[in-house]
Amino acid sequence: MKKTAVIGVLHKDGKLLAEKRHMNEKYFPGSIQFPGGVVETYDKDNEEALRREMKEELGVDILSFRKLHDFVYDDGVEGHVYLIDEYNGIPEALEGEAILWVEDEDVLSQRIDKVIFRKANDFLSE
Repeated sequence: MKKTAVIGVLHKDGKLLAEKRHMNEKYFPGSIQFPGGVVETYDKDNEEALRREMKEELGVDILSFRKLHDFVYDDGVEGHVYLIDEYNGIPEALEGEAILWVEDEDVLSQRIDKVIFRKANDFLSE
């Protein structure tokens, strides 16, 4: 079975929310990237996984979102990115080291996050 990941991009006042991962993480330790995670077998679909991941990582409940981008990581994992327009709660770093509201892609660690940053800003400026 193919692995699938979901990524959520919260936006506010022209900034996008990213998180800094702990240095002891197995994947991408210490990197700054958009929050998300793997779709688990018990998730009904990608959207349910997105809601679960945002609750686990940031403590927010998603109210509305839009599909932003699909891609495949170098290792074959499918990635699905969603722009989160409305949510309840105040985002906080529940699993990561910190959250940051970014307005410059250079802060982000991974190439795919820089692509997501540009796509989200293009989408929001339409």
